[in-house]
Amino acid sequence: MISKSLPVITLMETVVFPGMSVPLCLQRPRSMAAAQVGEEAIVLTQRSSLVQEPGLDDLYTVGVRGRVSALSPGEGKLGVRFEGQMRVRVLFTHWLETHLEAETEDLLGPTDLGVEEEAIRRTLLEELGQFLSQVRLPGINLALLEQPALPAQ
Repeated sequence: MISKSLPVITLMETVVFPGMSVPLCLQRPRSMAAAQVGEEAIVLTQRSSLVQEPGLDDLYTVGVRGRVSALSPGEGKLGVRFEGQMRVRVLFTHWLETHLEAETEDLLGPTDLGVEEEAIRRTLLEELGQFLSQVRLPGINLALLEQPALPAQ
């Protein structure tokens, strides 16, 4: 599902996951403006903390959509609480006068599969595990098969 256009808050050296509720101290004007647009925003992490004003190429394309609340302004900073709700991939971005906005698609994980999809996933994992135990390939850890795949960045 493609979301409506939402403001983007960029973070340095911080990753937020769905289900997390984290306090954030925003100090960059673009992120402060994005947090004040509405109750919902996208959080994206920078690739490098050395960049003070990140452009699109400086940001990961997978982030989290969530709720912004408890705005407490300070001198040159803004304290907010961000509650991550859904992992998302950025499809389109556009700059507004004060901040970046993005349209995203939801990324569903293994726990979001329906009953039939989950049964197929488990069957495939079992069959692959049986195959790998018979072939005995060196360096293959069967426990890794149970881990959800990470999205391509």
